[in-house]
Amino acid sequence: MSQVDKHVASCFLRLKAPDFEPYVKYLGAVYQKALVDMSMVSDPDNWKQLQGRAKLAKELLDFVESSSTLAAKFESRLP
Repeated sequence: MSQVDKHVASCFLRLKAPDFEPYVKYLGAVYQKALVDMSMVSDPDNWKQLQGRAKLAKELLDFVESSSTLAAKFESRLP
């Protein structure tokens, strides 16, 4: 995934707000469904597509989870 800067970290931090809880739950559901579907698919191309979907959903979830740390890291860099 691309480099996360201060503005992107701030956006991920906002996703922790209660208003965005349904979206974060949706990402979790996408991740879990991709994992389940990967275990049932036999076509290698389809499996790779599902793997990519799972990876992206997991990366986004991880960024949301670590957004407080990321935001604090960028705040400590301010002059």
